[in-house]
Amino acid sequence: MFKLQTTKSDIDHFIALNQLQLSRLLTFIDFVENFSIGFIEINSRTNLDTLIKLLKKHPDCQNIQFEVFDFTNQKVRFLRDVVEEKLLKLQMIPLKKLVIILRGLEDSIGITGDYPPILQDINFVREAFSSTIPHPLIFCLPDYAITRFVKFAPDFWAWKSGVFDFKSVPSFKSAPMTKNIVIEHLFGKQREKHENIDNLHRFLTENTPSDEQQNSLRFRLRLTILSQLGTAYRNVGNNLEALEYLKKALKLVNLDESLIQPKAALLHELGIVYVTLEQFDAAIASFQQALEIRQRINDSQGQADTLHHKAQAYVYKGALEKAMFLFQQALTISQEIKDIQGEAATLHNMAKLYASQSQYETAIANYEKLLQIYTRQTFPENWAMTVNNLAIAYSERTLGQKAENLEYAIDYYHQALQVYTREAFPQPWAITQNNLGNAYSERILGDRSANLEQAIHCYQQALQVHTRDIFPKAWATTLNNLGTAYQNRLLGKRADNLEQAIDCYQQTLQVYTRDTFPSERATTLKNLGTAYQNRLLGERVENLEQAIHCYQQALHIHTREAFPQNYANTQFNLGTTYQQNNQLPLAHDSFAKAIETIEFLRGEIVSGEMVEFLHDEKVSEEQVKQELAADWNTFYQSMVEVCLALDKPIEAIEYVERSKTNPLAEHLANRELVELQQLQQKIADEKHRLAVTTKPDYSRITQLRQRYNELNPLSHLNFKQIQGLVDENTVILEWYITSDTFQTFIMSSHRPYLNIWQSSQDKLLALMTWAEEYLNSYYQIGQSGWRSQLNHRFRQLSEIIQLDDIISLIQQANEQCSQLILIPHQFLHLFPLHALPLVDGECLLDKFDSVRYAPSCQVLQQVQKQQRPNFRNCFAVQNPTNDLSYADLEVEIISSFFPTAQILTKQAATKAALYDNHDLSFAHCVHFACHSYFNLEFPLESALILANGERLTLADIFKLRLNQCRLVTLSAGETGLTGFRSPNHEYISLSSSFLSAGCASVVSSLWKINQVSTAFLMIKFYQNLMKNQSSVAKALNNAQRWLRDATPQQLLDWVNQLNLDEDKMTQIEDQLDWYNPDDKPYNDPYHWAAFCAIGQ
Repeated sequence: MFKLQTTKSDIDHFIALNQLQLSRLLTFIDFVENFSIGFIEINSRTNLDTLIKLLKKHPDCQNIQFEVFDFTNQKVRFLRDVVEEKLLKLQMIPLKKLVIILRGLEDSIGITGDYPPILQDINFVREAFSSTIPHPLIFCLPDYAITRFVKFAPDFWAWKSGVFDFKSVPSFKSAPMTKNIVIEHLFGKQREKHENIDNLHRFLTENTPSDEQQNSLRFRLRLTILSQLGTAYRNVGNNLEALEYLKKALKLVNLDESLIQPKAALLHELGIVYVTLEQFDAAIASFQQALEIRQRINDSQGQADTLHHKAQAYVYKGALEKAMFLFQQALTISQEIKDIQGEAATLHNMAKLYASQSQYETAIANYEKLLQIYTRQTFPENWAMTVNNLAIAYSERTLGQKAENLEYAIDYYHQALQVYTREAFPQPWAITQNNLGNAYSERILGDRSANLEQAIHCYQQALQVHTRDIFPKAWATTLNNLGTAYQNRLLGKRADNLEQAIDCYQQTLQVYTRDTFPSERATTLKNLGTAYQNRLLGERVENLEQAIHCYQQALHIHTREAFPQNYANTQFNLGTTYQQNNQLPLAHDSFAKAIETIEFLRGEIVSGEMVEFLHDEKVSEEQVKQELAADWNTFYQSMVEVCLALDKPIEAIEYVERSKTNPLAEHLANRELVELQQLQQKIADEKHRLAVTTKPDYSRITQLRQRYNELNPLSHLNFKQIQGLVDENTVILEWYITSDTFQTFIMSSHRPYLNIWQSSQDKLLALMTWAEEYLNSYYQIGQSGWRSQLNHRFRQLSEIIQLDDIISLIQQANEQCSQLILIPHQFLHLFPLHALPLVDGECLLDKFDSVRYAPSCQVLQQVQKQQRPNFRNCFAVQNPTNDLSYADLEVEIISSFFPTAQILTKQAATKAALYDNHDLSFAHCVHFACHSYFNLEFPLESALILANGERLTLADIFKLRLNQCRLVTLSAGETGLTGFRSPNHEYISLSSSFLSAGCASVVSSLWKINQVSTAFLMIKFYQNLMKNQSSVAKALNNAQRWLRDATPQQLLDWVNQLNLDEDKMTQIEDQLDWYNPDDKPYNDPYHWAAFCAIGQ
């Protein structure tokens, strides 16, 4: 008989065609032990010969003894007996694992006919297999035989550990094993799902037993058909029919107590259907019943599977903590039984859940664990999928530098594309190209124009596969992204790029209709509105009218109830368009609606980094929160601009204050309200539930938000309430920076109006240039160069902000003013405004008894409520790094001013000692004399330095409870600096963290300090404070003026009163001997101007 030979190219083709399945099969063979069952679905005997040869020669199988039991052309009925007989004759090879390959059994199973005897026997004696055949069995069968196996031996099939579907190589000339087309039509793998359902109904009719036909065989066959009908209906999306037949099967299985495992399988399948019907409580109950059965019969594989699906039901329900707990249980079982597929599936879903909650660090960790299972060599397709998901997580990651995260994302996308080629995996290739385009669009490193060109190229590549006819939604998504890339494009003519963008958006809207993809349509309409708003061709007025029309259409879909964040953003865009079209009243109305909406979401969407500062944990939707917090700043800026243009100054300052209702103010008002924290979590869970449901009902989340706002004690301050914060001798100066100017609002208690000084656009540019030069000098040139320019730079700043003019306005507002409260904005927090010089030679500090600072009027209101009359005991941290000798002097003298003092000195000043010391919670004054630093790039990493180099970070400080504390003094460098590179960072500082911890006032510094002059300043400050019982600000300001103006002799006279030991006195005298009698050693603002009083 002529036998076809498999050529080398045929083998290579077979391997290439089945690389993934071969890798999975090798992993299965490597891990299985004892009695285990696997199925290879393969339709060509020649291909099967090739596969067996490959396995026997594969380097991963050197320790495997493969034995092939061939039953071709035989009619086997009792398989276990035949296999057991062959095993008795088998010569076992020492130190090798025996794996038995069974082939040719399709001849015993047959193509048609009722219950094949071999399958009937296998199903009923399956328990005997595990005790008599302690080796892995691999059944090699064509697809039709496997279909009949599933149908007629379901109990045995349930024991399978893996199914491996190998594709046939077309070039093989051997005849097919069976007439696959006919059999696939009858019982194919859901290729013709409705025909399969029809056939199952026919079988059900044929197997409806009469009373005398109630035998075990018929009973089990009917049970199998009912359960398969339920699954078949679920597969075609008819879940109500699926539910009906699965319930019938469950009713039948309840008649036979021995069918415990099929009952668990049915309950599990019912749970899946209930999830699809969004009946989550019923699903959870069904899964729980299945789980209890599987636990009772020690079915570990089944337990893991059911736990996994039950977790998914909780995800859809929005109970994410329960879901994660169940996923963890499923993962533990899968790892214990070495079910790598189950372990991988659970890790995958856990990572997805963490990513959906913006817990990207944990998501990334899970994806990295997954890559230890899904290696490129063994599971290339799954590896590529995981790498792609890892790239998405990095692209959305909020910790670390955004630029670095995007580089990781781009690298992972490129790795995924090494497997996801257009030829082998066209759709995953196109999806990854789209995602890669998004990463290049956002890329920070490299040339911006080149990145956008690369993004456009990726989108265009994706569109070669994502065509409108085959993948309409993916086509529309990519086209929308392409439109945005064209709108941002730097190369080419701006006008032409905008026309390209408009064309992309308009094409997208042909697929994104209101009936099919309403939310996506609204987003595209918003993008189209932005393109028209920026359009250069055509009439300007007509373009703005088109933009207004697009935004209004989007608002019909993105309503405040259903999509509040999108609604707010679209209203803002609409407002800016009205503003550009000089329709200011309409702009005011749109901005008001946008701001009312984002304030309705208060507590939900705040700076993610600020939440970490306040709670030291990640929260849901962190990246969205950060981005929207930054966007909010522009909402308020635009509203203030419109209010001023409409001559509504009081409304303008009220919106200025509303813009500064930041997480610090929220926390000071809400930190004791547990119910508010619980509501925040409920809102987050409900948002997640709505995101995964197909029929969202927004009434519950609206009720939760309303309840949150009802309970929140922090309300917006109106102008009268702002005036009520100060007495008749105090004036508030509040700065605010808009897009093209900056304003200084002057407010007193007894004027029904406020004075405003407004800059020109040139002054704003000068201010920003000055700030940039000052900070470059401080951070790059070095302390000596920066310090030598301080007087000059402060004179420049005073001229830019027109401080002399503001002094005149203060006198107009309140002739009796003796106290100032300064409320800076953005980067103005970084500069000593109290020390700025005036034309008469004095500085701002000299014009008033006291000058203090506040982050906002909201915060000022909260700290004023903290009445702390007692000032008798002190808690101090003294020189923990043992390299600040004057810090020792400072703390020793200051602590002597208090009746009681607790001091953590040098090596004893550890973080643990700080937390464990109960005296800290009852301290009236807390004083730190140590090193510190402010991290400009990552403000949350700023810290005070304790013993052994330990860092007391902002999050650590927040955990302190300083509810008796009147004053915290941070006698260290840069403790008053705040972030300024993002609106999210403005209130993140060491000083604000102590306000959050409960103290009423903080004294902190704006630069690195000199330990000698600082010790003098601090001692004098406390002397003033204790002697006159004056305010913190007044005591500090007097000490600053004293230090600035003191001569060497005056300083020596003062030091002599401190009763220092002889060595320290000699050391100070030696330092002061360098100066002439008329010198003022510490007249340089470097020495006296760094410290600010913040709060009460």
